[in-house]
Amino acid sequence: LFFYAGDLHRARTLARTVVDKIRALPAGATSVPRALPVDALFQLGRVLHRIGNWDEAQEEYFAAIEEAATSNVQIHPGARLALGCLLLVKGEYEPAIKSLERVVQDTDDKDPFAR
Repeated sequence: LFFYAGDLHRARTLARTVVDKIRALPAGATSVPRALPVDALFQLGRVLHRIGNWDEAQEEYFAAIEEAATSNVQIHPGARLALGCLLLVKGEYEPAIKSLERVVQDTDDKDPFAR
């Protein structure tokens, strides 16, 4: 909500708090949906990206992708897309292309409306 209202400071504070609380949970905590850590990292990356903290945003996008892989959770294509766009802006063309190609690869055979 804060993100869309333009209050990026509060959005960053909230996203960081959620990520920190999730990271503080004991390993194997069952009270948290498996996709929540992935989404929280992605949202934190989006806020950092928007305010211009590109290196931190890149770290959080990578963390979301890695968390999805280790948790066996489907990654939101927006995480790879945002990472690819960020890498393009930073002039890191090879990894940007790989990230964007992966978005296409991951979504090519799937129904875009299936969830």
